[in-house]
Amino acid sequence: MPITSTTGTASPAEGAGHQTRRRILGLGLTGAAASALALSGGAPATALPRSKGDGKGQAGVAAADPTAPPVPSWVDIHEYVSLVPNQSDAEADWDWTAAIQAAIDENQGRVIYFPNTAPRYLVSDYIAMRERTSLRGDGDSRIYFTIPIEDTDDIHVRGGFFRLREQKVMDDPTGAFSYDITVRDLTFESLEQQRNGVFKLVNARRVTIAGCTFVNCGAAFVCHELEMNGAYDRGNPGTSGDPAVQAGFSPDSTDDLCEDVWFTDNHVDGVTYFVMALRLNFVKRAVITGNICRFAQVSWWGGGARKGEGGEKHFLRRCLQFTIAHNYLHRNNGAIYGNNGSEISVVGNTCEYSIDTAIDMEGCQNFTVDGNTVKYAGNFCYSVFYGCRNGVFSNNVAIQGPAAADMGPVGQQHGREVFRQIASFDDDGVPEQFAVRGNTFRWDGAEGFGVLRLDNYGDVAITDNYFENVVLDGLVGHSKSSQSLVGNEFRFTNATAADDVYVALGRQNGLGRSCVVRDNRLQIANADPAAIPLLVVQHRADAASMTTIDRNTIDAATDVAIAYGDLRTGDRASGQTFAVRDNVVAQGQLANLSRGGRTDVLQTGNVDWDLADVAWAEQPDTDRYANLAYGLAITA
Repeated sequence: MPITSTTGTASPAEGAGHQTRRRILGLGLTGAAASALALSGGAPATALPRSKGDGKGQAGVAAADPTAPPVPSWVDIHEYVSLVPNQSDAEADWDWTAAIQAAIDENQGRVIYFPNTAPRYLVSDYIAMRERTSLRGDGDSRIYFTIPIEDTDDIHVRGGFFRLREQKVMDDPTGAFSYDITVRDLTFESLEQQRNGVFKLVNARRVTIAGCTFVNCGAAFVCHELEMNGAYDRGNPGTSGDPAVQAGFSPDSTDDLCEDVWFTDNHVDGVTYFVMALRLNFVKRAVITGNICRFAQVSWWGGGARKGEGGEKHFLRRCLQFTIAHNYLHRNNGAIYGNNGSEISVVGNTCEYSIDTAIDMEGCQNFTVDGNTVKYAGNFCYSVFYGCRNGVFSNNVAIQGPAAADMGPVGQQHGREVFRQIASFDDDGVPEQFAVRGNTFRWDGAEGFGVLRLDNYGDVAITDNYFENVVLDGLVGHSKSSQSLVGNEFRFTNATAADDVYVALGRQNGLGRSCVVRDNRLQIANADPAAIPLLVVQHRADAASMTTIDRNTIDAATDVAIAYGDLRTGDRASGQTFAVRDNVVAQGQLANLSRGGRTDVLQTGNVDWDLADVAWAEQPDTDRYANLAYGLAITA
């Protein structure tokens, strides 16, 4: 078939049409978009008006900077119209599959342009991609897929209408990669919902997807050849203990990963629950910003996060150096989540009506979740699972309420938990480690409460947060490490029942040596007199622990202001030590809820509103402890 003479790179002497194509490719870009273009091999030129429609553009435009790298030339997909087999049909039903395949095969390094002059470009079969493929449209240029979707979770089958898996990659899974995939300003729509993305890219590097719209389909699934060829099996840890190493990944280097994915300013509408806007498996360096995702989510996978699957803290994380910033995500399964990541920043995103957990860091280390807003999540607004270390949740907003319950369509959602740490495991004496600071946690229901829950092994600092009708349950699970609750403000207006507990910490075991509760303020209205504002207990079997409860202010009309105790039973030579000092309470006594054994108490300087000493019930109240309700029980 005839091919135009634009093969190679465009020059300043070429006609006006080619100058316009150069302008469309790379002009007027700043920030993330300019960086994404640089990754794709182009270079920004002088900012000029963008031409749309027939691609012919305006004549007499000045050439780009001659010192800049050459911009790839363009080919119009209509130059392959002779490969459309059914041109006797209405143009909207023309099948462009063969034409698109031929254009990709014959134009590596060039831009394949889809003008919006066609009603749509129908695709009826899978398209094989090559490296150095660039697809470009006018924003509303629409590629429409009629490919039937197989209902399977098999990674060999699922995902992708455009598929990149080159022979060199199959021959050398950890040493060969396909470079420079660029997709800009196109609209993609699928007849049947494609959950796993229009693009399936294996061992891809330097991927840019920008300014596109995806309807009833996800955008992209980037994965690794060691997954595709079946070498990676998270149930096979081998002698190393790490399934990724057993599969062939390096035990000490991340140079064998996919790299450099830019996903910016896209609009993904899954139409119904749910699609993967972007899925990144075994990827290093990604920028995901400015996207709108409805019924769609952003996720990553750097290997299994559970113990025995490679989640132990001393193993490498194989999703790393991600920036996920300023995206809007709505009505998804989970909004932003992933396994085994490191050096990940999740900043300034807004997530609403997530069915499961909105922002979830499973088995992740060295991460920051900062300045995000989550409103209504069926299970958790923010969460950490498994082997978490050096994580910070800061300056976020979490709002739960009755609207978050039972959003479906899977499982049962309570819509109560603003934050949850769960399913942790000990790893050679290294506890979970994360901080929760400067956040706002709010329950907007007229009755009941939201909850922040801390489960299992954890070295956690909860500081300078604001809680509004949100209780804190630090007793769920077992084997806590060190906890600190410092400088937080709690405000409660909804009614409680007898023996409800607003803030509960403790039950430390294993490495747990201390618990500090300091400089917090609790303002409680409508409290049942038999409710307890603050409870801190210890249950370390092998040695003594120290608990400090000091300088807290508790404004509540309750019989007990602060309760503490040793939960062990029997005679213990080493006791748990509680220092309860300089707290100011409206009313109520200090209550010892120990169940037995030896409890050492330093009680000094605690006063009520009138600066009188607070009464101290030194004898343990073992009957009352058995009836206490904290965490989700208070929300029933």
